[in-house]
Amino acid sequence: LARMAAKDGFPVILKLHTKKSKHREDGDLWRNELVQKLVGGGGLFKNHQKIIRDQSIGLLCPSGHLVPLKNHWGGNAEHCAKLAARLGYEFEEIVGMDFAAGTMFFAQTKAILPILNLAIDDEDFDEELGQTDGTFAHAIERIFSVSCAVAGLMTIEQSGNQKKQPYAYA
Repeated sequence: LARMAAKDGFPVILKLHTKKSKHREDGDLWRNELVQKLVGGGGLFKNHQKIIRDQSIGLLCPSGHLVPLKNHWGGNAEHCAKLAARLGYEFEEIVGMDFAAGTMFFAQTKAILPILNLAIDDEDFDEELGQTDGTFAHAIERIFSVSCAVAGLMTIEQSGNQKKQPYAYA
């Protein structure tokens, strides 16, 4: 869908999903919090306008959900390293970056084009066996900030306490 949005010239993408992972008892609570912060109570308009008006923002995630990669690799470091390399970064360069936990966010389409241009297809993904971590899909969730860096854009939280990435642009 993101490729279609890019092809059709949409400048902003809102990524939401169900958080229906069977291993997460708090999936409904987490989803509701993320969705509420992004689109509830006027957030849809406010966040959309923020990312449109500030062209340095590539990805805008809910406040409190921009977390350090180095503390949240899980079993995903190897896949993240491979994806980062495909995006022109060494693993050591992404260790200090953050990612949008929960993978719900507003993004400028141009911020995720580097990922879309990797020509990822079904063959790249692990067979679905009910894994809860360590798959190619879990790595992609953690690599959107790297895509923003490749595009020369920031990943920030929507709160006033914005974290600006210390990127060395590739």
